[in-house]
Amino acid sequence: MPTESTPDGVICDGDVCYPPGMAPSHLKDAAASSQDSSELPGCLAPFKGLVDDQGKPLDDQQIASLRNKVVGLYFSAQWCPPCRAFSPVLSEFLKNHKEEFAVVYVSADNTKEQMMDNVRGKGYWVVPFEEALLRQSLSSTHKITGIPTLVVVDGKTGTAFSRSGRTALIKDKVKAWEEWKEGRCSAEEAGGGAGLSGVTSVVLNLVAQAVQAMVIYWLLKYFFPTWFEGDRGAKTAAKVLTGADDSDDYYEDD
Repeated sequence: MPTESTPDGVICDGDVCYPPGMAPSHLKDAAASSQDSSELPGCLAPFKGLVDDQGKPLDDQQIASLRNKVVGLYFSAQWCPPCRAFSPVLSEFLKNHKEEFAVVYVSADNTKEQMMDNVRGKGYWVVPFEEALLRQSLSSTHKITGIPTLVVVDGKTGTAFSRSGRTALIKDKVKAWEEWKEGRCSAEEAGGGAGLSGVTSVVLNLVAQAVQAMVIYWLLKYFFPTWFEGDRGAKTAAKVLTGADDSDDYYEDD
């Protein structure tokens, strides 16, 4: 039996237990080391009271095993249609990688009953519904603005390295797992592309085109000022900016 310590300072080694302060120094050191190693790092540190998908509390050893896994923080709810569509995908992926991957469900459900109906049989570990402040804190920490969201965390360091786990799994499960095991997010997310909506991309493209047109306009006006004299100049500049055919007569009168 390994060296263990209780909250009141009693240290046990095998069948022998020592009152607070009475254990040999080497047992004190072993107990301290064991206690330190049970602490989860980084953003996983608050997970000290998780339950399984049946509502049964996890023991310290189970929770400590998150250190050796890739951890997916799954922000979801039963009332959310996209969540219901993605959950079977995530659950199946978890079953295929359960030795190296864990999912911690962070509920946005309206009731505890809804939450348990949503997680039962899926293999998730769950932040208890009663831990409302913890759930809110996790949402704030990871800047959750919509669900479903799968935040991927390196269990060894407690560092979240991807907020686009859902997209990665849907796109390519094999590639996603290879990246996650190495603590990497997708190239698209690393480059910032995953965070841009279609509307934002269109707007940025239009702005870039407008800036380019302005630069061309002022260069032409600087090097060819006669083009911009009167009505003919305006027509000439317009044709150059719009890529008119060279065969056009820029100086043709109306």
